[in-house]
Amino acid sequence: MYLTVFYFFLRGLARFMHLRRQEVLTKIIKMNNTKKILGTATLALLIMGMTTSCEKKYEDDDTIELTSRTARVANTWKFGYAEDDGENVSADYDQYELYMNTSGDASLDASYTSFGVSYVTTTSGTWAFRNEDKELVLDFEDDDQDADYLILRLNNDELWVKNMDNNVEIHLLEK
Repeated sequence: MYLTVFYFFLRGLARFMHLRRQEVLTKIIKMNNTKKILGTATLALLIMGMTTSCEKKYEDDDTIELTSRTARVANTWKFGYAEDDGENVSADYDQYELYMNTSGDASLDASYTSFGVSYVTTTSGTWAFRNEDKELVLDFEDDDQDADYLILRLNNDELWVKNMDNNVEIHLLEK
């Protein structure tokens, strides 16, 4: 008699353990599925937040760059195009070359030829962003070259600015 009771007890215990094991496995599977769903939803929300929060920083810039603004400005730039009230004035800027680095240092080189003699002048200075990186300030030793610019486009190979004093629009290209 005791053996029969013990047998049924062990059988019931085994059945209970089997059911408990199944329940535990089911819960683990459900948790993994929940984690996958939560992870996927979180990733989707993160991507949506990143893409919708990327407001267009500059007026004429429709690209998304992965490099920082500072890294994009830091370059050697040649003057590609300049416009003053709709008139092409690029010839007034052809002789200039602008160098800016990530530390905020800048130099402006000008190459002139007068009466068959070539001249190169350089002025050193600094550059900085202002107004939430929408403006570029150049401050040189030669104060005649100082200027505040509104940034219109900033890519790795293009920098378009508008002089805030005289409204001359300048398109700089990577050298």
